Amino acid sequence: TVGSDGKFWITETTTRSVSNFSTSGARTSFLASADAQARGKTSAALASDAAPLYITTGPDNAVWYTLFEGGVARMDTNGDVQQFSMPQNSKGFSYSAGDIAAAPDGSMWITDRYDPVLLKLDPTTGNVTVINLPIILDLKPEADQNGRYLANSIVAGPDGALWFGAVPGAGEINSADYNAIGRISIDGIVTMYPINGTPREIIKGKNNDLWFTQSIATGSSTDGLILYGAIGNITTAGVVTEYKISNVDSRPTGLTIGPDDNIWFTEQKTQRVGKLEVSQSSSPIPMYAATIFSSTSTANQSFLHRFDILERDRP
Repeated sequence: TVGSDGKFWITETTTRSVSNFSTSGARTSFLASADAQARGKTSAALASDAAPLYITTGPDNAVWYTLFEGGVARMDTNGDVQQFSMPQNSKGFSYSAGDIAAAPDGSMWITDRYDPVLLKLDPTTGNVTVINLPIILDLKPEADQNGRYLANSIVAGPDGALWFGAVPGAGEINSADYNAIGRISIDGIVTMYPINGTPREIIKGKNNDLWFTQSIATGSSTDGLILYGAIGNITTAGVVTEYKISNVDSRPTGLTIGPDDNIWFTEQKTQRVGKLEVSQSSSPIPMYAATIFSSTSTANQSFLHRFDILERDRP
C-alpha cells in the first residue's frame, strides 16, 4: 500500500516484518509485532503469530495490517506499533484476521480466515464488533445446508459502505455455486449479490462501481462443465457484469486500475499479467478483450499472486 509518507509499504511474512520503500528504492524494515519490538527480538526468534498478512493505509496517516494469529496492528511512519486483540469465537479461539480495509468513519473492517463473520474495530477504544454473515440458504433456497458465507477480501466502496468477496464457509456447502459479492453498511446491514465464480480480490472503481477477480468461473458446453477466468464488475446498485478473459482455467487473482484507466490483473495459474481494456462509454466491454503478457521468471510468481499490492488503496 502507499503510505501517507509517499512510500510503498509491504508485509513480509517469513521475516515477521513490515517494510517501506522510497521511490529511490531505499528500504526500511520494522518488526511487525509490538511485543517483539519491546523485547528486542530478532525476526528468526518470532512465532508464526507475529507474521503480518494484509496491509492497507488507514485514515490516521498510519498503515494497518493483520497478523497471522495476533489480531490487528497499526504502525506509524516511524515504525512504532500498536496492537489490537480479536475477541473469541464460539469455540473459545480468537478470531483470525484476514484482509483489512478502512471505512469512511475511521473504523477498520477485517475479514476472518475461518469464521463467517466481519469484524469492525474502533481504533479509539479498541472495541471489536462481530457481525455474522448471512446464511446461504436465505440467498439460495435450493442449498441443502444452512451454511454461511466466508469473506475473503474487503474494500471501502464509493458509496460509503464496505464491499467484500464471499465464498461458502469451509465444511458447510462445498460448492462453487454459492459465491457472492457482499455489501455491508457502516451500521452493519448486509446485502449479498450472487456471482458466477469464486471472488478473490475486490477494488473500488472510478464510475460508482467495483471490480473483482473471479478465480474460478463456471459455465457449460456440449462437453459438460467448463472453468474459465473472469473479471467482474458490480455497480453500487448491485448490477453484476462478468467479463470472460480466458477460455481456460487461468485463475485471475490480483487486480488494479492502471494509469491508463484499464483493469490490470494477474493470473496465478498461468503466471501471466493481463489488461482488460475498459471503454470510457457505457457500451459493453467485449468478451476476450484482455491482452495477456507472459512471465517466464519464477521470481515473479509471488508478485503475480498479489499484483495489486501497491495500487489497491489508491484514491
